[in-house]
Amino acid sequence: MGARIGNASIIGLSALGFAIAMLGFWLLLGTEMTGALIFALLMAGIAETLAGLFEIVRGQTYIAAILTTFGLWIVGYYFLLTVGAGMHLVTNQGIGLFILLLNIPIGYFSVPALASKRLPLIAALGLIIVLLILVGLGTYFGIDVLNKIAIAFAFLSAIAVWFLAYEALQESVHAS
Repeated sequence: MGARIGNASIIGLSALGFAIAMLGFWLLLGTEMTGALIFALLMAGIAETLAGLFEIVRGQTYIAAILTTFGLWIVGYYFLLTVGAGMHLVTNQGIGLFILLLNIPIGYFSVPALASKRLPLIAALGLIIVLLILVGLGTYFGIDVLNKIAIAFAFLSAIAVWFLAYEALQESVHAS
């Protein structure tokens, strides 16, 4: 029998929660947190993408799709904010749309969660959708109050995602 592959979603979800929490701190404290946010995005994007690929190997297509999509999006967001900005290719409208469009896959990722009535996942995805709408519209239109409201949703989203990581950890502990 081959070696059993562990549950990589724990790592991917933990990294996603970390990046979302750093976004909350960046929204709260401003540009002095930019460096921390940028590196949190890079770390989370890599961790989520790798975790998603390991989940594919485990046959966990649903969580793999979520993790890989978020991971690759975050890597793209990282490059948009670093390389894109350095090349003067970035506008508030472009960043806002980049953020808003992630709601499309999150929307269809929400359907199985709703169908199975998995409340922690529904809560996490719902909070992230609201967060992305607030930050996306706030960035696109330059409406600072939307970004201020988004602070609460960033921290609530991070907590919800970390709860999912905790659930996955508990499942792994009980499975071993």
